[in-house]
Parts: sequence; structure tokens; C-alpha cells
Amino acid sequence: MTFDNSRTIIGFRIKMFFATILLIAWLVVVYAAELIKFPLLGMSDTVWTLILVGIYLVIVFLPMVRNFQFVFFSDEGNNIVFRYFFAGIVGGKKNSISISKNTFAGYKYEKKYLGLVKSVILHQKIGQGIATYPPVYISALTREQREKLLSWLNQYAISMSYIIFNEYYRCQFCICSFWNDLSVANCLLPTANFYNYYYNFELSNKLT
Repeated sequence: MTFDNSRTIIGFRIKMFFATILLIAWLVVVYAAELIKFPLLGMSDTVWTLILVGIYLVIVFLPMVRNFQFVFFSDEGNNIVFRYFFAGIVGGKKNSISISKNTFAGYKYEKKYLGLVKSVILHQKIGQGIATYPPVYISALTREQREKLLSWLNQYAISMSYIIFNEYYRCQFCICSFWNDLSVANCLLPTANFYNYYYNFELSNKLT
């Protein structure tokens, strides 16, 4: 599966462009040409200007507050690939993450500020440890794209059985039981001499 949210980002930039043009036109018509007589609908030119500037700031800066990013995702071939960058007034640095499906070690889905900011944090098994990547913000994905993305990541995470070992004991496999409404499933393995191996597997069941 391959998709990106280029249409959403293009739409955001078109809105930002027209909002800028309209605000400039308002300032020219009202303060340079003085073509509009005030009060207008009972409000002065200052009040109207403040209202329009406020709307403009919301259009321009709300996506920046929500960390809108262009996101490209592909799971074709042997790797899970993300390409992303911030899509504000000035485009941010382009980033790329490529993780082999054989070393994918799950992910964490985070929501902040009442769900306005959404992100996924990817994990990869490297040697005997787990590497954690910087968050990829998916706030600018449509609901359908977000559900597809998390569904596919869930499939790859669930299909993996992770080996937990101690230098004194043999490696063992852990099979997780996933509980509804829990973001973390803890897998415990009994071992000799009353020791436990454990694997902490992060998985979000809610796709909102």
C-alpha cells in the first residue's frame, strides 16, 4: 500500500494564499483607497480589521500548531517507508524513515491537545536493543488515511513475535494477549529460578 496526503497539503496552501490576498486587498481598499464607509454593520474599520486578521491567523497558524506534515507511506517491498516534512508557510527539512519488516518492533500512537495533534513513534529492533525514531505527525492525514495507516502498522506489529532473553537463560518466545482500550500489552514469561522475562509491546487499538 502506498499513499500520501499531498492533496490536503496543497489545499492548505491554497487557502493560505487566498487568505493572504484577501487580507492585503482589505487593507488597500480600507486604508489606502478608503472606498468603504464606516461604521459598517455597526462596527468601525478597526474592529473589522481585527476580526479579519484573527481569521487569517487561525487559517495560517492553526495547521502549524497542529504540526501539519506532508506524509508519504509505503509498505511495498521488504521495508516500511515514511517520508515527511513540515508543511507550514516555509517547508521544513525533508526526512525519511525506512524500516525492514523483519526488524519492525511496533509503534506508539499519541494524541495531544484534545486530539488536535496526532503522531506515531516507530520502533525498530537493532541488535539486542530497540531504536526509537522521532515522531511522525499524522494530523494532516484524513481519517480514512489514518485508519489505513494504523491498521497496516498493527498487522505488522501483531505478526511479529519478539525474543526476550537473559544472558543466563535460553531465548523464549512471547505471545501477547491484547486487551481492548489498552495502549500497552505486557507479556510475561516465567523462567527458571523464579525469574521473569518480559516484553513491553506498545499497540493502540483506537484508530481515532
